[in-house]
Amino acid sequence: MEWLKKPWVKLGIRISGFLFLIGATAFTIAYFTTDIPDPNEYVNSQSTIIQFSDGDEVGRIGAQNRTIVPLAGVPQDLRRAVLAAEDKGFYSQGAFNPLAILRGAINTALGRGLQGGSTITCLLYTSPSPRDATLSRMPSSA
Repeated sequence: MEWLKKPWVKLGIRISGFLFLIGATAFTIAYFTTDIPDPNEYVNSQSTIIQFSDGDEVGRIGAQNRTIVPLAGVPQDLRRAVLAAEDKGFYSQGAFNPLAILRGAINTALGRGLQGGSTITCLLYTSPSPRDATLSRMPSSA
């Protein structure tokens, strides 16, 4: 451990510590000054429906043409069909699937395209938009 007493090692440790403090400070400032938009604001946006006095629809105004339906209004068979198409093991596995993560990592490493092993639970927790999928985010979203 004699090398720790050399002046250039001490200087390197001090510079590294100083750079760490600068980085930690910059991260803290960025973290507390960044406004995160509410994902529900976009998801729950609907178009405005203009109607005649008798209730007939004249037209719709707005970027989103959707009607919010409570979960109870969606048939059970449709819910199961969507889950089966996206994640067949939704009811039988936990929040993450280690085999799917391994498969995705191997396929991505072999150049077969970016793949992940995320379950629906992981996807809903980590990202309101599937366009956010990147190679660097895959381990955190899986």
